[in-house]
Amino acid sequence: MDNVKNFFAEREQAASGERRALDECITKYSQATNDIEQIALQSYSAKLCQLEADLHFDRENWKVDDDPITQRMTSYFQSSQYKNAFARLMGLSRYVKQPYTISYIAERVVVSRTTAHQFVKDCMAESWITGIQMADKTMGYWASDVLMIGLEEHAKYTSDQVETSGAAHDGALYRMARQRKVSLYSNQYKSVAD
Repeated sequence: MDNVKNFFAEREQAASGERRALDECITKYSQATNDIEQIALQSYSAKLCQLEADLHFDRENWKVDDDPITQRMTSYFQSSQYKNAFARLMGLSRYVKQPYTISYIAERVVVSRTTAHQFVKDCMAESWITGIQMADKTMGYWASDVLMIGLEEHAKYTSDQVETSGAAHDGALYRMARQRKVSLYSNQYKSVAD
């Protein structure tokens, strides 16, 4: 019987050493995955900073475009973050085929109803947005063809910039690094949801 107890004690001691070695290995691997994630994040953040700085620089140059219609539209929508967001919201309303009311515009752009109404008034006068009477007789608004062309040209330009800057590649690497983390608490490999 003592032989059996000794055998189990020896096996337990060996298993304990193996568990410590495995825990140490997982801890080192976990730190390495954290380091990789941090490096990937820094690389992606640097590319994003460069991309956004380049976009800002280019926006300033768009304001002096030779086409007076494009120049006026660009100057108006680039003059504030709220007008910029308003332009995108009007484009979205057209894509989803749902005109947006003044109240909804004010809520989503985070401006007063008076400011939202002024944006609508300015853009209707320039034919950049269109008013649509909805089923409940309220007025809704969405982007006109000229604004949609401008938004889609901007989307093409931004897509090219994201690709050429390497931001898309670095963003994908960062997502992969996040998904391959190791949990120190459970000592098990697991995927971290984005």
